[in-house]
Amino acid sequence: FGREIGGLGPGGLARAAVLPGALHRPLDVEALEDELVVACAGESPHAVQRFDPELVYRARCLALGDPAQPFRGVVRLSAAGERLFVVEALARRVQVFRSGEFHFAFQLSDGRGRRLEPSAVAALEDGRELVACRAPESALVLVDASGRALAVLARHGEEEGAVLEPCDLAVEPGVEDRRTRVFVLDRDGRRLQVLTLEGRWLGSIPLEAGQGADPQREP
Repeated sequence: FGREIGGLGPGGLARAAVLPGALHRPLDVEALEDELVVACAGESPHAVQRFDPELVYRARCLALGDPAQPFRGVVRLSAAGERLFVVEALARRVQVFRSGEFHFAFQLSDGRGRRLEPSAVAALEDGRELVACRAPESALVLVDASGRALAVLARHGEEEGAVLEPCDLAVEPGVEDRRTRVFVLDRDGRRLQVLTLEGRWLGSIPLEAGQGADPQREP
């Protein structure tokens, strides 16, 4: 009923960014089977921290598996089973953790030697992932379980079926790729598009005040 029953960290401390269990500019949270993971903004080795179900600090995730390495500009967390995906905008990479331990990291490029800046990740049930990217050009990329690019489902653009500054993703699983629906929030949060895993555009909903659903969207 909205009654506060607990909280995490003594936020607001001047040195919160370097204190275990303290939160400094928290920006995302993921609930795993037996713990809560909280991400904070900035560049810090303590930017991704793990808490037990009683909200007691448990440990921090080690960037690249190195206690001295900082996370660089975390913008999003995503979880699937034992896997945790940490999306770093400044480092232009996605780090993958399994059961709290660093597993591997991957980066994507645009084919011209430029690294793409990821903004969100959504894991699929078969181990693949969708990665939304914002810069130097926007894109929606399907990758395999090792982070290798398989296909570009949407490229940079303002038209329907293209993406412009995507900021979040959600997946509705289907029995096959053509029946799996991908929801992409783009235009810096002002449009919600729906595509399939084959990249077919199904429709969109503009989220600006006073506008309704696209009348030409598919059912």
